[in-house]
Amino acid sequence: MGKQFITEAKRLQKLAGIKETRFDTTQIKDLLNRINSYSGKTFIWFDTETSGFTFDRPLQITQIAAIATDSEGNKIGQFNEKAKLEPKIAKAAEDPESGVSKALQINRYADDTSIKREQQIILSDFVDWVNSFPNPILLIYNTPFDMEVFNTVSKDKKLKSTTLDVMKIAQYFWIPLQQQLAEKGNGRSIEILNKLGTSGSSNLVGSTLGKIANSLGIDNSQAHDAFGDVIMTSGIYREMLKDLEQHQDTEIDKEYRRGRIAADLKFKRKDKENRERLKKLGNYTVK
Repeated sequence: MGKQFITEAKRLQKLAGIKETRFDTTQIKDLLNRINSYSGKTFIWFDTETSGFTFDRPLQITQIAAIATDSEGNKIGQFNEKAKLEPKIAKAAEDPESGVSKALQINRYADDTSIKREQQIILSDFVDWVNSFPNPILLIYNTPFDMEVFNTVSKDKKLKSTTLDVMKIAQYFWIPLQQQLAEKGNGRSIEILNKLGTSGSSNLVGSTLGKIANSLGIDNSQAHDAFGDVIMTSGIYREMLKDLEQHQDTEIDKEYRRGRIAADLKFKRKDKENRERLKKLGNYTVK
């Protein structure tokens, strides 16, 4: 796809040498071959919940959840913990109109009344847990956010595993495939696209985790709980692969990617501008 194809690889490379799977092909078969090359790895389905969504305010990880499977999907372990709120986060949460308070409501933080440990202890334990498996690869829905938050917030150990962004598989392969099939009158694809709808000023097909799950008949009632999101991510990945394998000789029409590429470029420029602004204000905390 050339220089315009956005994979966030440069950002991830700054985070302790993280290796991200690139999606610089329009051939479904190429993608499947790359995924098949991971057959000897342990798949770690991973998600975080946080006290916010930007770095210009107090931020911490409030929940880490993961399921470990072999490449065939057989479960071999799980991790699911919520962290105790740090003092500055707890103080910000006292204001019901604050961004922190709203984020905690969305991810239902207060619903879990179990004993919560210190954030840094949980982060360290999670890195050890991931590294206890042979050849781990992290499968995440929206890799850059979770990896950057983790490796920014963690004061001790960093995540250095190879990553596979399930959201990019949806955006650059599965959704365009449904669009191409719908153009040919495929009833299932038309129904899927109707359920996904469109979002944003660019009028792109919706690609949030909950929408993708709903379009594939996967329960999304536990969305915004990290463990629920992990289960959804695993479920939609398997279903999307079935579609991609069925149509593996199809080449994705670049026209169906053009809007997504433009949106990614716009986001990248805006993200860079915001980071420069925050650095000048002294609020930028990404290491």
